[in-house]
Amino acid sequence: MKRLIYPFCLFLAISGCKENRLNEKETRKAATFFVAPNTPTRATDTSFESGDEIGIFAIERLSPDIPGLLNTASYAINRRYRIDYNGNLLPVSKEDEISLSRIDYYDIYAYYPYTEKNYDPQAIDFKLDYQQNSMVKYKQHDVMFAKALGIWGNTSSIGLNFSRKMAAVDFQLRKEQGIQIHSVSLSSAYCNCRGNLATGTVEATGKKYTINMYPLQETTNTYTFRALLPEQILPASTQLYMTANSNDHSLPFQTVTDVPLTSGTTSMFPAEMMYRVFVKQRGSGRVSGAGIYKHGEIVTIAAIPAPGYQLEGWYYTPDGIWSEELPRVSTELNYSFPVTKYSRFIANFIPKEI
Repeated sequence: MKRLIYPFCLFLAISGCKENRLNEKETRKAATFFVAPNTPTRATDTSFESGDEIGIFAIERLSPDIPGLLNTASYAINRRYRIDYNGNLLPVSKEDEISLSRIDYYDIYAYYPYTEKNYDPQAIDFKLDYQQNSMVKYKQHDVMFAKALGIWGNTSSIGLNFSRKMAAVDFQLRKEQGIQIHSVSLSSAYCNCRGNLATGTVEATGKKYTINMYPLQETTNTYTFRALLPEQILPASTQLYMTANSNDHSLPFQTVTDVPLTSGTTSMFPAEMMYRVFVKQRGSGRVSGAGIYKHGEIVTIAAIPAPGYQLEGWYYTPDGIWSEELPRVSTELNYSFPVTKYSRFIANFIPKEI
């Protein structure tokens, strides 16, 4: 009789384990995520694209009424999902797939762009490149967050409505004849940040960098450059450098007031226009007055003839090259004028008449 009891008990134990596993399997389902249709365009004025990768946290609630981050419960940490052509989010690997209990409630937190080794949804670190002068690098700075709270595990599909977390700062420059803008750099600004998915906020971290801005738009009359940065205040001392025509032709601009940057908004860089004045001589003599000046500032350039020479005249040249057809603007040794554009002048010295 005893020999029959032991096998029977073993059979019941095994059957119970199998039943528990079956029940556990039946109460879980793979979560399905998609980007909500009303998600705004990104700060880069683009939409999510196939191949973009997003990090997702699923925090289990101990009670339907108590947010998961207020307790120690957790479930899925920084799972990697990729957007397909239909806007659906698919796990990159089987290990990334999130399965939710059909009878529990969850808080879902998501962020873009996905980065590895981020395990705390309240401290997501973004190490962003200060080089934003290409479309690929520019888009990688477009940090966005989404959350869906109190989601029932049996929900068929979970929509994620993302919001922008970076601020855009634009610099606009009107075109000048003969000037081709190659690059614009913003000095001394934070580009790295730490995000809190629970509060939906980011704060600047690390040191300041010189940011190479993205050439956003070129029209008939203007150039527009943009940088994406975390919230911060650009103080009135912040400078911006424009490189035109060649890499050794750099022109500085400076903010006239503090510029506060706010997540999800675009601010203009209110810089004082400054122009470079070039002077050189033709013949025997010296010239002075070259430099960088504010827009509208009165500048005086001076000609000092060598012994036995005299100034025949100051000539304006658009490209710095002498020609007999150049317009003469003055015959005075000291020539004064308001600066309104890049300017190049040649002082033409000739021998004195005997």
